[in-house]
Amino acid sequence: MYYLSPVREGATIDYDPEVPYTGEIYINRGLHIEYGVTQIISSDAILSVLESQHEYIRKREYDISTFFTRHLEHQRRSVSKDTIRINPH
Repeated sequence: MYYLSPVREGATIDYDPEVPYTGEIYINRGLHIEYGVTQIISSDAILSVLESQHEYIRKREYDISTFFTRHLEHQRRSVSKDTIRINPH
């Protein structure tokens, strides 16, 4: 991750939030790792909500048809990759 800073990495500066900074700006590189519990929502759960609320969403003139098309295409590709064909001969 890159970020802008008023000082080079490792240096310090006195900073007054009431006074606009007018000095030089440096690009620094840093690694920031956050540990903890992560919450996720599966794509199947999102799809289920979109399907169950499709009429509500459509009435408000949102077009989510491309989402369903892309999801179905992805499913077809995944199934075709995972399908094992057995030759009986």
